Amino acid sequence: MTSELRTCLSKTLLVLLVVIFCIVLLKTAWICDDAFFTIRTVDNFINGYGLRFNISERVQAYTHPLWMFLISIFYIITREAFLTTTLLSMILSVFSFSLINFRISRSTFTSILCSVILIQSKAFVDFSTSGLENPLSIFLMCLFFITFLKTLTGKRIFYLFLIISLSTLTRIDLILLYVPPLIYSIRFLIGNRIMKPRTIVFKGLIAFSPVFFWELFSLVYYGFLFPNTAYAKLNTGIRKIELIQQGLKYLINSFKLDPITPITIAAGLISVLFFYRDRIKKSFAIGILLYLSYVVWIGGDFMTGRFLSIPLVCSVVLIATRLMNIKHLTLSLPLVLLVGIDSPFNPIHSKFRYENRIIDNGIADERGFYFLETGFLLHFLEKPFSDNIWAIQGKEMRANSHTVKVVGGGGINAMYAGKDIHLIEYNALTDPMLSRLRDEDSFTGRWRIGHFQRTIPRGYWETLQTGINLIRDPGYSIYYDKLALITKGKIFDPNRLAEIIKMNAGRYDHLISYIMVTSDYFLSEPGQLVFDPTSYTKEVWRIKDSFSDVKTIITGPYFQIPHGVYKATYVLKTSILNPEDKLKLLVTSDHGYDVLSERIITLPNAVSYPNWGHYSLNFEINQPVASNVEFRVVNENVMEMDFDMVILYWDYKDFDWSASRILDNF
Repeated sequence: MTSELRTCLSKTLLVLLVVIFCIVLLKTAWICDDAFFTIRTVDNFINGYGLRFNISERVQAYTHPLWMFLISIFYIITREAFLTTTLLSMILSVFSFSLINFRISRSTFTSILCSVILIQSKAFVDFSTSGLENPLSIFLMCLFFITFLKTLTGKRIFYLFLIISLSTLTRIDLILLYVPPLIYSIRFLIGNRIMKPRTIVFKGLIAFSPVFFWELFSLVYYGFLFPNTAYAKLNTGIRKIELIQQGLKYLINSFKLDPITPITIAAGLISVLFFYRDRIKKSFAIGILLYLSYVVWIGGDFMTGRFLSIPLVCSVVLIATRLMNIKHLTLSLPLVLLVGIDSPFNPIHSKFRYENRIIDNGIADERGFYFLETGFLLHFLEKPFSDNIWAIQGKEMRANSHTVKVVGGGGINAMYAGKDIHLIEYNALTDPMLSRLRDEDSFTGRWRIGHFQRTIPRGYWETLQTGINLIRDPGYSIYYDKLALITKGKIFDPNRLAEIIKMNAGRYDHLISYIMVTSDYFLSEPGQLVFDPTSYTKEVWRIKDSFSDVKTIITGPYFQIPHGVYKATYVLKTSILNPEDKLKLLVTSDHGYDVLSERIITLPNAVSYPNWGHYSLNFEINQPVASNVEFRVVNENVMEMDFDMVILYWDYKDFDWSASRILDNF
């Protein structure tokens, strides 16, 4: 066989592999709900309302500025979200797949192995579309690697800096992948006297100027350096050991659903770290380890494979740079096929009507959840995307008279609800106030990764609906005023700029460094707990007279509280009928059998209608964990009492939260 014929057959085979990938990609293409947080922002931006999710406030509800701007460029032309985002993702993914085959792989046999791995990887195929930033991140990573493997010069180090800069704008935590190879490159240039340190610094500053300008813009426009999602997902108060355990579960989940991905990552790292002497590739492998460590550190994600697709491609690229012959291929390819084909979630096996709604330790097959409603081919063959169940819900919101809605998730809802609907997303991804509050479930141990639900403060809905601060809790109310000036005030107002500095410096953190135990869970025994339509908000409960003289309101039992010193503040008001009547406040555990603290309030010292009183008592948990902690109000011979909430303060060393002092003056 002549060399020309061999070259022609090799290129034909490589093109065939790309075609196969396109077929698999076309069959599995979809879009997720989270992508529409960005797309709604794009729609508002293109229509002149600014880079906002809700047009009434400046909030960065997306994590990937470069991806957002790239979608915006095409959205200007198409004015259509679903097909535009999906096709853009597919094009970038095909480009990346082709770069690995034609530019990075050192032989046809290596290309075959790498292609088979990628086509069978659920993480890679699922997030080659989805509407998230993965396709752009992977494309930039391939460009970086192509540049990195060439002889380093002053011009190429600038390109490396620039690619890292663009990757950082795509997703800020990706910089961890690039730090080790960048350090190697700088040391190489300085050690070999190719460039002076000050020249490298100068080129680096120029290349990173897009990042500097974006961060400056973000600080001035939004008031913060980081996206709102960072505050929502990293500001939960969950103990670090719990997050690390969840991060390890994330890796284990990948072994269950997509074994070829973690096995390939491990194989690429082991081969480079222990069997290669190439320092260039070792630095890249260290970057992968840093990124994976970060993924575990933050608890992984609720989307299986999302944070593993990029380390997978990095490992595949490391494998692709190894010269492979037919002998190597015959040894490795059967193993890859055996691992991949045996997996029931292999993209090659994916059915036309793919579905998998099983949640494992809070981790979901996100494509399996959304595909029947947001699949690319289903849009043409069964029903248009605009008729999916979430789009219909969004249209119903638009038709409703209320302009403020509470949703969980709700990206697709939001897009079809329209700009005039203000959405309170209780996972706090798009809400600046809720993202600063502590996750109540994190305190009780019932949290799900990526879904840190916040309790909506009393009066917050009414505040957004009316534009008047009606938030009941005094600390939250003050904090909201400060935050609203930042997110809604005039951009260059000197008072706003001053508040930005104070807010980012943590000057107001003490106002929200506690948790509210709301009355949504309250029971009454044996008194009757009834709704009071005349109360300050519709969520305030009133206990009225019953046949028994003693009436008790109980929260729980549902709390598990670790050892530490606490303060519980009860918010209530009473009608004074008898000066000798008393209220008893109790904190108990073990279903009320163990009294941790109690306080008796005589009615002459209580606050009566229409004002609210705040009554505090301290208690201490001496054991590692107290189970079934309850907050009780015993109402002795009182005809009428309104009970709003318990505000719980703590000072527990393993948490990053300190006890607030805002109620000391009450």
